Amino acid sequence: MQKMSVTKRIALSGVTVALSYALTFIEIPLFTDFFKLDFSFAVIMIAAFMLGPLCAEAIILCVECLCLIKSSSMGAGELCNFVLANVFILCPSILYKYKKGLKWVIISLAIFSLSAVLLSLPLNRFVIFPVYKSLGFFPMTVKELFHDTFWYIIFFNLIKYFGNAIICVLLYKRVRWLVDKV
Repeated sequence: MQKMSVTKRIALSGVTVALSYALTFIEIPLFTDFFKLDFSFAVIMIAAFMLGPLCAEAIILCVECLCLIKSSSMGAGELCNFVLANVFILCPSILYKYKKGLKWVIISLAIFSLSAVLLSLPLNRFVIFPVYKSLGFFPMTVKELFHDTFWYIIFFNLIKYFGNAIICVLLYKRVRWLVDKV
C-alpha cells in the first residue's frame, strides 16, 4: 500500500473534523439531561485507523476546541471528552500500527472502551460534577450526586463507547475504499 501524501492527510483530517463536529449536534439524551450520547468518536476512530495516531490527536483537539463554542459546562465536559477520547481512540490506533486485522481492532476497541468507562467515573466525580455544582445545576453535594448517578454514568458510557466501537467496526471496511480513491 502506498503512503498517503501530506495534502491528502490534511484534507481527510479536515473533513473528519467537520463531520465529527457536525455529529456532536445530534445528541441523544439518556437517563438525564446532562448525559448526551453522540457518535462523533466513531468517525474519529475510523480516521485514526486510516491516518494514524498523530492525525487522530489533532482531530480530537480540533473537535473539542470547536465544542467549546457550544459548551454549557465551562469547558469541563470538553476536557473530560478530550481525555476519554485519547484513551478510546489513540490507544487502539497506536496498537493498529503494529497489529492489523479485524480481530485486533475488536479486541483493542473492547479493552479501551472498558478503560474509558472506568476512567469516566473519577472524571465525573472530580471534574464534571464540581463544575456543575459551582454553576448551580444541582442542589445536592457532589458526593451525593455521584452516589445517585454512579450506575447511570457506567451504563451511559458503556452505551457511548461500545456504540461508537460497533459503528466504527461496521463502517471501516465500507469507507476505506473511498480514501484509496482520493
